[in-house]
Amino acid sequence: MTKKKSNTQTIGNKLTIIIILIGAVIGFTAPFIHIFLDKSSEVKVFGYYNARMFFYAIGVPITLFISSVATYFSSLFIHIALFRKIMIFISFMLMSISIYYITWSLWARNDFDEFYYYTSIIILSLLISYLFILFIKRTTKNAVRLSNIARNIKVLQGDSKRISDIASIMPSKEETITYKALIDVTGEDINVTIQEIVNEINKD
Repeated sequence: MTKKKSNTQTIGNKLTIIIILIGAVIGFTAPFIHIFLDKSSEVKVFGYYNARMFFYAIGVPITLFISSVATYFSSLFIHIALFRKIMIFISFMLMSISIYYITWSLWARNDFDEFYYYTSIIILSLLISYLFILFIKRTTKNAVRLSNIARNIKVLQGDSKRISDIASIMPSKEETITYKALIDVTGEDINVTIQEIVNEINKD
């Protein structure tokens, strides 16, 4: 069972790495795709004169969107609450701006009222950003939880080592033997707790 779960986690990690790499490639190349397209083409794309102009307009917003997703994903693993909130806010704003311009690039105004057109895009970008962030948060919930557990385990291991060091240097005299035994038991209890947490994580 443990081997099977380990293989599943390995596959999941590889899949995550592949998705990140694909996103990075798209983010890095999006602003430059228009360079390779025919500037003399007259085939309209989403209201633009040709595909070259379309990709010129949408390239940077795509890069900004992917950057905002990476920023939000990374912020979930920040353990300092204030910094985490600041980074989440920044990523939300970047995502909203990128979606605004992506929507603007795809949705031609035509005869639509200018006020309602831009208001609709703003509302839509905020709503999509919120839903997308909610989706990322839910799908990465277990990864964040395991990261927090791993961090807490390291803290417990450090505490256990300090307790063991104190017990080892404490003299075995009559007046201190009770405290020495108590410290030894406390260290053992912490080690047992750590092992229980590890077993719970690896449980199928």
